[in-house]
Formats: sequence, C-alpha cells, structure tokens
Amino acid sequence: MITVSEADAIISGSEIFTPNIISLPLEECLGFILAEDIFPERDLPPFNRVMMDGFGIHFSDINSSRTKFNIKYRQFAGDSPVISLGEDECVEIMTGSNAGDYINCIIPVERMTIRENKAYLSTDSNPEVGKFIHLRGSDTRKDRVLLSKGQCLDVNHMMALASSGKKEIKVFSPLRIKLIVTGDEIIKNTENLSSETIRSTSEFAISDAIRKYFKANIETIYLKDDREQLQNLDIQSSNFDIYIFTGGVSMGKADLVQQLINENCEVLFHKIKQKPGLPLLLAKNSTGKFIFGLPGNPMSSLICTYRYVLKMIARIYSQDRTLRSFKVNLSQSTLVPNNLTYFLPVKIIPDSNLKLAAPRSTNTSGDYISIIDTDGFIEINPDDDLLKKQFNFWYW
Repeated sequence: MITVSEADAIISGSEIFTPNIISLPLEECLGFILAEDIFPERDLPPFNRVMMDGFGIHFSDINSSRTKFNIKYRQFAGDSPVISLGEDECVEIMTGSNAGDYINCIIPVERMTIRENKAYLSTDSNPEVGKFIHLRGSDTRKDRVLLSKGQCLDVNHMMALASSGKKEIKVFSPLRIKLIVTGDEIIKNTENLSSETIRSTSEFAISDAIRKYFKANIETIYLKDDREQLQNLDIQSSNFDIYIFTGGVSMGKADLVQQLINENCEVLFHKIKQKPGLPLLLAKNSTGKFIFGLPGNPMSSLICTYRYVLKMIARIYSQDRTLRSFKVNLSQSTLVPNNLTYFLPVKIIPDSNLKLAAPRSTNTSGDYISIIDTDGFIEINPDDDLLKKQFNFWYW
C-alpha cells in the first residue's frame, strides 16, 4: 500500500503516449487542447488605435497652449491616417481609427465645442502626448506566443485564437475511453429495479467529470462479476486510450477485475492510504495504454476520478491547467481517520475573506446524497492541523 504522494509520483513519472493531432476550424475548437503554439498574425493592436470619438492633433510645445483648431477633415475607422497637420489643425476622428504616426493626441468630442468648422477646447481637455491612443504592439507583439501547446481552449481564449489568422487550428483529438461498469447488482438506469438490484450511478459522475474538463469519446459497457465475461474483454487493444473499471478491485471472492488486470497488465500501484478510494488500481496494458480500477462505491469512484484520472488525462495532454481552484480553511474541526489521507466534501461559505469551507461528511463511501449541497472536496493528510492549515480544494 502506498501513500497519496507516492501515487502522484507514479502518475507524474509514468511514460505516456502522445494523442493524435487533428486540425479543426476555429469555430469548432472550444474545449479542445492545443497541439501547437499560437502566435498573433501581427502586432496587437496593429496600429496606433484611437480609443475615443474626438479630435486628433499633433501635440507639441508649439501648440500646447492652443485652444482653437481648424477641422481639416473627418476620419472614420478603416480610413487611411493623416500624414501631416498644421499646428492649428485637427482631424475629427472616430473610435477604432488608425491614428498613424503623426496624430499623437486625441481630445474626446465631449471636451470640444464646434463652431463654423472650428474645434474649441474646453477648460478640462488637458491634451497630452499619447492621450487616448492605444499604441501599436502594446498588447502583444507578432513574435510573442499568445496561447501555448497544452492550453485547454476556453471562451476567454477564442478572441486571441481568432487574431492568429489561422484557418485551421491543430488540437489533440479527444481521448477514447472505455468505461466498464461491473457488478451483479448493477443495472442500467433504463432497466426495471428488483429488490436486489441498484441503478448504476458512478458511471455518470465519472463520464461527466471527464467531459467537464476534457473532450472525450466514452464508451460504456456493463459486465457481471463473471470470470468468463471479464476474460472475453480485450483490455490489450490500442483502440482505447484509457480503460476505466468500476468495482471488482478489492480483495473479495467476487473482485475479479483486479485478478484480470494482475494477470494481463503491468500494475503500477494497487491500494492507496486514503479514504475513500483505498483499493484504487492503476496499470498499463501491452500497448502502453492506462487502466484504472476504481472502487465500486460511488463516492470512492468520484473522488478517485477527480484526484487521479483527471490528473493522468491532463498529463497525457501536456496540459498545465490545474484542477485545483484555490486553498481553503476549514470552518470547524471534524473527525478524520488515522493514518490515511482523507478526502472531505465541503461547502464554501459565501462572502468569506478567508475562503472558509464547511465540512460535509458522508455516511459511507456509498453515500452520494450527502454531497448534493457541496461545492467540492479538500485533501487532509495525516497529522494536519485542521483549524490552522490551508487545504487544497477541488471543485466538482
């Protein structure tokens, strides 16, 4: 049995495969992982951009005290910039226009009075060099990386991505995941219940947790605790990038999954000093693809998915986004198991400057009802001071 930190080290040190790379049009890239660095098409902004509707002048010591300017002409966004002005001349200019290299000051329209094609400065105009001009390249330069390989493309990245001018974006293809739900008592949620059966619940938490953070094609199958059924399952195929079992990884007579994996794969670890999720198993098949054996209890499988499966997927994608959001303090002490790392569901207390988290203990690792009103979970290590230490927090 290993510790949580030892399990992390094994995941971080495992040799991984490289996902396939595909090209997608910009409008289809949301949620995918970049497989290339993205550069802007040109400096941003690409010219000295006017920030306000107003009047453009070439401000200098000569006209610094001038309060009246002749309006030479009107310039709209998209027009070519002026290349010269007299010291007593200005250009009526619109937001988004190219100020060019000559106009170096914008006076907002509300600080000017127009009479007989002349613009008069108000007393609060205060013209200065660079006023209301967004300088070329001040956001970024053409040779600077905008978005790095491994970045998960979210809404806030799409404008920067569009500025690259690329018609096709290279991204990693969605992982192909096979989810195998095991157990004689487990039935699909479309089947009729009997007094001895329960509906499959963990599969939805596992699938949705993965899809929340990563694009993935997930195929789900159901198997009984039957040796022949399991042996007929091909877990050596390269058709899937990750295999995820739920159930069958403990030490009972019906826990056949761990026997199947032990006999056919390289086991990287089995059992971690943690609660819930102690029987967690990680292995690799002959094609170098990863196999997770998650405990069958819903809370165990959910926690292990967030804590380990998502970590492995992030590493496969060379993705640098952390799944942790921030650190929190516990609002009150709570009972924790001895000598085990404890994953405790919590509710974040609103309007708390200290980011306090209220503990929400579950009855057992099969109790998924107790987490309905929680925001995520924290990780408590043995010997942690519950009321003094800040804990890593994971959002659901």
